Amino acid sequence: MRGKIRVLLMAGLLAAAALAAPAARAEEVRSSFLYDETADRLTVRLWLERDGVAMRNTSSDKFGEATLEIYDEVTNAWFPAQTLKPPAPSDLQTHIFTWTLEDATTNTAGIKLGKGKSYFARCTMRYGSPSGTAFTYQTGATFSVSATAGMRDVSASALSLRTKLAGLKETVTDESTQTQEALDRKKSGVLVAPEVHDLTGGEAAGEGAPETATIEEAEILVNERAVLLGSIVAILFRTHAGVSPIVTVYDPNRVVRVATARMVEEKEGAYKYSLRLDPSWPEGDYTVICSEARYGTMDTLILTVKRPDMATLAAAGGAVPRRASAEDQAAEIKAISASVEIAEARLKKAAEAMVRMQEGVAGSGEVAEEVGSLYNDLKGLGAKLKGLGTDPAGLSEVAENRATDFVYLRNKMQELRALVEFSRRLLEPSLMEEPIIQVWMEFR
Repeated sequence: MRGKIRVLLMAGLLAAAALAAPAARAEEVRSSFLYDETADRLTVRLWLERDGVAMRNTSSDKFGEATLEIYDEVTNAWFPAQTLKPPAPSDLQTHIFTWTLEDATTNTAGIKLGKGKSYFARCTMRYGSPSGTAFTYQTGATFSVSATAGMRDVSASALSLRTKLAGLKETVTDESTQTQEALDRKKSGVLVAPEVHDLTGGEAAGEGAPETATIEEAEILVNERAVLLGSIVAILFRTHAGVSPIVTVYDPNRVVRVATARMVEEKEGAYKYSLRLDPSWPEGDYTVICSEARYGTMDTLILTVKRPDMATLAAAGGAVPRRASAEDQAAEIKAISASVEIAEARLKKAAEAMVRMQEGVAGSGEVAEEVGSLYNDLKGLGAKLKGLGTDPAGLSEVAENRATDFVYLRNKMQELRALVEFSRRLLEPSLMEEPIIQVWMEFR
């Protein structure tokens, strides 16, 4: 039998150290949001820092455009993205990008913000190379549109009304007493002139200014901000007890991956949602938004999501992407092994059907049916293996355009069988003690 040998190798801890990826760049996007209530103007400033020092254009590295996106919780959508122009390439001093929104709360077209509300903004900057497009940096920020003047007017009006009502109450009580006295005097033949009372009242004794409602801070908590596709991330949200918070997740392309999912209150004021990062989702920065409507609290965070390939494993010190507990992983591998046995049985049936067709016992229809069933079994097995997140070489992919190619399907069976064993060993606790090498034969 002619064939070829293929090898799949996953470096362990020592090998990963030798393959260490380049150090991540230390640049960070900084932002400042200032709302001027008197002018009804929002001013946003963005700049890029490296180790606490603001960066500028240099002879070799230039700024590209910056982008600002604001999330509207009411419509559960993003306002139109705003582009901030970079300084001229010859400008080696300017380093702050500025964007201004006039009539921020009264706009009839474009972005219109609500007074007293909090918003999440996604800030993106580009820098590096003469074109300014070598690197892209992103951060998230939360800002509030203050309404202190409006609250003062409301408080003053409420205080005046409460004071007048308190005075009116005292006056009515006093008049009731005096009316009864007048009736008594009338009965005794004494006429009493009516008295005039000021109903505007005075300051109620012991009354103070009304309490001003405040929005308590809420917070999203996660163990890691950099995670791998195929993993499950516990999103924890701290806010008021007894409410119904929801979570929405956007991928780097602003596609909604989780839409207003309900969170579960695990203990008083602490809510949880288990976010599964599907292996088919794209890499990049994901935006997680948790909010609840009763008190209007909200918080956001950015999750940096990577694909669990060799580079990310090396950069993480050889960490293995784990989707669940060791017991769950063992159960998954066991179930996948059972799927391998089914696929192998189907392969045997397909091969026997081909032999019978060559002998004139079976027709081409039986062969096509068995080969088609084999393809479906392999397709399902590949999907399960892909979900483990342990396929650095893309062996779990089964080509649809080769669904009737028996030689290809037979070799794919070899690959998937090797990948199952490779995944089983990769998920073992002793993974990082030595490199993992998996060898298999393919037919020609």
